[in-house]
Amino acid sequence: MWAPWKIEELIQAEKIMKTVTVIICVAALLAASMAWAHTASTTVTITARVDAYAEWADAAPVIVETNWSGPINHMNQPQTVSRPITLYTNTDVVIAAKPGLNAGVLTNGTQHLVTAYRMGGAVTAPDGAFKPAGSGSGEFFNGLNTYKVVYGAGVGTYDLRLDVQATSPADAAPPTGLYTCAVILTLEW
Repeated sequence: MWAPWKIEELIQAEKIMKTVTVIICVAALLAASMAWAHTASTTVTITARVDAYAEWADAAPVIVETNWSGPINHMNQPQTVSRPITLYTNTDVVIAAKPGLNAGVLTNGTQHLVTAYRMGGAVTAPDGAFKPAGSGSGEFFNGLNTYKVVYGAGVGTYDLRLDVQATSPADAAPPTGLYTCAVILTLEW
């Protein structure tokens, strides 16, 4: 004969067994669904193009009166100034100098200072001496007078220098005032 408390224990045990059975079934279903899951992946390859180019860091560099070491104040007096110029390039370039304002000669009205230039810095063959402004043989604006910058992998930035020399005439005192001119540096690649 069964005691009533034993029946109660049997009912309780049966509930526990059903709960455990449900948990086992759910776990089995989850495990089965995880085993049935499929994945697929792909690799996206990305490319971009960089063309060969060259450009000046400063599109309009200037040399002003205060850049010079001082004013010209006597006969046949040279004054010089250097202007750093930065070039960004990823290819070999050739720099050609052309006369701009006042034919590249420092001018005040009809008066001129003897003007000469020298290119230095990262060019392959920097000028050793100043070259007179002009387009004749050996002069700065001559079409055969060019400067090459050779690209070095991973470099990309090149420091150049344009030196300018202004000299007062040997036989006359130039008028007072500001003398101006311009040089055009053209990059070719």
